[in-house]
Order: sequence, then C-alpha cells, then structure tokens
Amino acid sequence: IVSLVLFVRAEKKAAYPMLNVSMFRDWRLDSAMLTYFLTSIAYVGIAYLIPFYLIKELEMSYTLAGFIVLIPSIFTIIISIPAGHYGDTHGRRNLSIICTVSMLASAVGYALIRLDMGWLPFIPIGLLCGIFWGSCGASLASRIVDLSPEKEKGMASTISNFLYYVGGSFGTALFATMVSYGSGSIGVPVDLISPEDFMDGYMLCMYVGIILSVVAIITAIIIDERKIKNA
Repeated sequence: IVSLVLFVRAEKKAAYPMLNVSMFRDWRLDSAMLTYFLTSIAYVGIAYLIPFYLIKELEMSYTLAGFIVLIPSIFTIIISIPAGHYGDTHGRRNLSIICTVSMLASAVGYALIRLDMGWLPFIPIGLLCGIFWGSCGASLASRIVDLSPEKEKGMASTISNFLYYVGGSFGTALFATMVSYGSGSIGVPVDLISPEDFMDGYMLCMYVGIILSVVAIITAIIIDERKIKNA
C-alpha cells in the first residue's frame, strides 16, 4: 500500500506519467475495478480453504483432493471460449452479472455443504466456480478495459492483472487469518487446526465470501454501458 501511494504521488509529479490518474474519476471504471477486486478476494480465498476441508473433514487422500480441486478448472476450460465470444458479441454487462451471481452461488454452496454429503456437492459447486472463472476474463476484466479512456486501454489491461494478483494475495492472507480467528486457533498453522475447530473458521470465511459476492453483484449491476455515449 505504501509503495502504491508513493507511485501515485510520483506519477502526479511526472511530466510524462505512465499512469493517468485522472482516469479513475469515472465512477463506472472504479466500480468495475472494485467488482473484479472483490471477486478475486472471494474466489481465491475460498479456493485456499477447500483442500483443507477435503483433507481434514472428509479425510481424503492428497491425490483425491487434488482431483476434486481440479473440477472448477475443467469447467473453466469448457466455458471460457464461449464466454469470450458472448462478451464480444453482446457486451459485458449481462455476462458480468452472471459471473458475480455464480460467485455468490458457489460461496453459498460451500457454506451449505455438510460432511454427510461427501464429495458429490463439489461437482455442481465446481461448475459454478467454472462459470465464474471461465467468464471472469470476458466480463469483469474486459469491462475495465472497455470503460477506460482510449489512450489508457493498454494500462487498463495491466491494472486488471494487478487487481487479480493483489486481490488473490489479499484473499489468501485474509481467509487464512479469518479461519484461524474463527476457529479460536490464532497463531496455529491451518493444517494443524483440529477438524472440529476448523469448521467454525471455515463457516466464518464462507459468510465473508458471501458478503463480498453480494457487494460485487451490486457494483456490477449499477454499471450500464448502454447509457454510455461513445465519442
């Protein structure tokens, strides 16, 4: 954060800045960036916890848990190209709403699963995660570029990557901290938390993921590109 503040200050003083900070005066662009940032936090944070759930609570082997974790990636591969075509053809708004709603649905799904359900719920939830991640680039990330000034579209693409990596890193750190706090095991590595205590922290994290997803849906809906007049 300190580095980012120093960078912005330096850019304001530069004769030929790399980043035109005035582009952030457009609330639509800010909202699109916030949507992508929040969903990155939620998705990566939840994804960080799932292997621990599979191994601790369902007592899966590392190999089987790895296959379960791959389910969203399989659906992502299937969905990504059609989603990209749809976004280019019909615009980003509807796809952005579908993307954020699928993130919310997956977070709710993870919150509702019970141990006696086994691993089968991870297939439909994995589909929802695949819909989110497969449509994310064609909707949320591309929306940032579309809403940026023409001269700043190259930088906007870089910013979208920045938001993903920072959001993912922050999500991992945040959810790791919350699962320790929620389980009453602050300072204890996640892999050493007892299965009983882990579930308390797990549920807290899912609730936070749900809240982040709801906010992301709102910030995605309020942008209506159809009302933007092109120059």
